[in-house]
Amino acid sequence: MSLKDKLDAGEYVIDELVVPKRYCKLVLKSDGPLQEVEFTVSARKIPLSEIRQQELRIVPGYLDTEYKGMSDRDVKE
Repeated sequence: MSLKDKLDAGEYVIDELVVPKRYCKLVLKSDGPLQEVEFTVSARKIPLSEIRQQELRIVPGYLDTEYKGMSDRDVKE
């Protein structure tokens, strides 16, 4: 099964693009001088609500109100 098929089936989620951010770094070249190099970092994020829905399909759990009534130890067990 290809990645596109898995995305279409909902097995993987590619969601919101986080705004790319540009950074500069100094690199010491082998012949001696410093060179300033610019690079961009970007990523994608998945909203917490989607992660919760996905996890509840995999592992049936409690509702938020039930978790609030439990102790920390009970939740971890």
